[in-house]
Amino acid sequence: AHLSKTTNISKDSVTVLSRAAGIFILYLSSCATDIAREGKRSTIAAKDVMAALKELDLEDFIPELEQFMVEHKKYEATKKNEKDLNKKLKGARGADGKYVAPVVDGDVKEDEKDDTDGEANDEEKLASDIVDVLQTKHDLEREDRDDVKRMKLE
Repeated sequence: AHLSKTTNISKDSVTVLSRAAGIFILYLSSCATDIAREGKRSTIAAKDVMAALKELDLEDFIPELEQFMVEHKKYEATKKNEKDLNKKLKGARGADGKYVAPVVDGDVKEDEKDDTDGEANDEEKLASDIVDVLQTKHDLEREDRDDVKRMKLE
């Protein structure tokens, strides 16, 4: 459920809604804590929050939260994979935030040039292609995050 674009909210309403949201989170957390303790755990897990929502007769929120969790896990996995790939490539971002291709060692002895020039060029091309893919992926993720923010505001 979302507010329509034409709905106006007074300052007092925002204050009351903020306080109510805080109280709701404390209540939900307390219920989730009890569920975790029943399971002999001291850490609240997502499943505890979902169970607390059921216990509080708020199961209508569960499908949306489950979908959010799936998307969040994908996003986190993507971030981790990108970080791991960056470590492997030893790539860095320039001042403009774009990926910079790693430097390929160009010190080749004169008698080895014929054998390795193609390999060095292949490595440089591969590094450049990977940087392009990472930059495109980064740009798309930024667009996706912006789309999600816009949807939440609507």
